[in-house]
Amino acid sequence: QQRVSAQEILSAFAGTGGSADAQDTNMMGDDDPAEAAAGAAPYNDAASLLERVDDLEDLLFDPFGNCTAITGDVWPQINRVLRSGLGLGCDDASAAASTVPPPSPDVIGRFSRIHSQLDGLCASSSLGIGDFGPQRIDLLVNVADALVAMHRRLKESWCCIDGSGEARMSEDVVSLAQIMLDMLIDSAPALELAQEEECHRLLLGILKMAAEPTPECGGVSLANVISSADPYAEWFSFLSRFIHPATLIKAFAETRVLENIIQFCNEGPGRIAPTNLATMASNGGSDMIAVGTAADLDHCLYLHSLSILRTLLVVTAGSERIFPYQELGGIESSNAPLSQSVTRIVAPFVKVLSVGTKEGTAAVDARLASLCEEAAGTALQGIKQNKEIFEAIVHTTIVPVTDKVISAADANPSIAAIMTLKMMAC
Repeated sequence: QQRVSAQEILSAFAGTGGSADAQDTNMMGDDDPAEAAAGAAPYNDAASLLERVDDLEDLLFDPFGNCTAITGDVWPQINRVLRSGLGLGCDDASAAASTVPPPSPDVIGRFSRIHSQLDGLCASSSLGIGDFGPQRIDLLVNVADALVAMHRRLKESWCCIDGSGEARMSEDVVSLAQIMLDMLIDSAPALELAQEEECHRLLLGILKMAAEPTPECGGVSLANVISSADPYAEWFSFLSRFIHPATLIKAFAETRVLENIIQFCNEGPGRIAPTNLATMASNGGSDMIAVGTAADLDHCLYLHSLSILRTLLVVTAGSERIFPYQELGGIESSNAPLSQSVTRIVAPFVKVLSVGTKEGTAAVDARLASLCEEAAGTALQGIKQNKEIFEAIVHTTIVPVTDKVISAADANPSIAAIMTLKMMAC
């Protein structure tokens, strides 16, 4: 089939009333079917061409132009079309003059799949994974921004929890979150070759949205959606393999997400309250899908937060020279505050392992026990050279749990893990 050029896409979008500088909108559809169909035309025309693209290079340069600085690089314009299709846009003056109506949920869903398709083209390119790094980050940022915008538009109506604790979420939000997770994992290798500022730009948005365990107004957050799809935060574990630890730490420090994660892990689950279904507003036509109970969401978010903290400990080796112990809670650098910070990090993992140990029951499965053992062990190993602090934490946090163990059954992963941690002090 004939190759699609960037100019064709730009012309199709602009020629039917669209604009590559479309204004950020609330993504609400038009009530009039005829007007809605006409309004969807620029998006659908552009989408039909984008779906035929089989080489991302065709969206970077105009092969029929003279490749000057003005006509050569067309990706920024293409990216504005992509953002417009997700209901996003630019803040420049031209956006205010745009006559294109906001895209419907169906159009947003179509453009989110196009983003996934284009990311796949980046991955399959024969040029190498690093050549489309900036474009892959743009695609990821677009989808993440769209997810946040959709969450804000739907407000509390995107998730309902009835009096019995049963939870339902907007199918549009869940679908977009899954696309973002898939893209994040698929594009992670390209981040290794991307510029530090590009990785930082992506991390700031992703961490604040996907890792922040504390909702803005209580109730359910976007992190609940992410964690329900990936409770053990494998997306973050995979991402951390390709981003320098210093870049990760910088992003965590700027967003203060790490402090919130540690606080949430120490407080434990139990933060989601039921909402009244009868008072929920319409979510703009989006179907609601069952996602378990409020307790399930809480449990997944807790596992997710523990997993992110574990991964951050592992990539920094728990070292007090790398892991930002001294920045937690704004404490000053001294032995006492360092001991308090390490204890706050180790304590939640030991608490999970302690469940059922007194009775000799295996209340924690092998995977979670292994996660907790690795996290606590890494934190302890990282400060082992500071003998005074190391021994104090072992004797105040771990020994009291092991002293209560009445059975050392090999089949109990919690007991095996907590005993292994105690042996570190020997």
